[in-house]
Amino acid sequence: MRLVLARLLPAANQNITSPKLWQDPVLGYFETHGKTKFLEGEEYNLTDEEKKAVLWRYRVKEILKKEYLRREFDPHSFKYKNGVVMDPAMFRWYAADMTQVEYFRFTPRSVFLYVGGVLLGFYLYTRLVFTSAEKSGERCVDGELLWWDRQQGRLATTSGSGHFAPNFGIDC
Repeated sequence: MRLVLARLLPAANQNITSPKLWQDPVLGYFETHGKTKFLEGEEYNLTDEEKKAVLWRYRVKEILKKEYLRREFDPHSFKYKNGVVMDPAMFRWYAADMTQVEYFRFTPRSVFLYVGGVLLGFYLYTRLVFTSAEKSGERCVDGELLWWDRQQGRLATTSGSGHFAPNFGIDC
């Protein structure tokens, strides 16, 4: 019986009086099919300038929509000859989404992690590059290795092993 009654009741987000009326969840203005209007006596927490800006953005959106539909369904013109209709708000949204601007915040923790990561990477790179050169130098000083045979640590410091280096013009 409860299941039958639950099926008869509308969902929580469908308990509005008119299904044609949609309310913006953030700014609180109402949008009905093709028109944005501010209802009399309603409190929207918007100034007159913000209401004008909302209406202006909606007007621009409608103009862009009409232009898109005109270009998309015009049978007498070659499709996409004139390029794409550009909506600046969508362009900004996609740019922020691709760069993840809205997810990154400069906090002391994020700055510390970035600087620490850079310093750790630099430290590890220098340790890997110069450790083998120092070891081969010590072995050469100790007499275990001849100086012309120490090729193992030269890749990072001389940009190559030196075996295939050109020797044109060098008198031996």
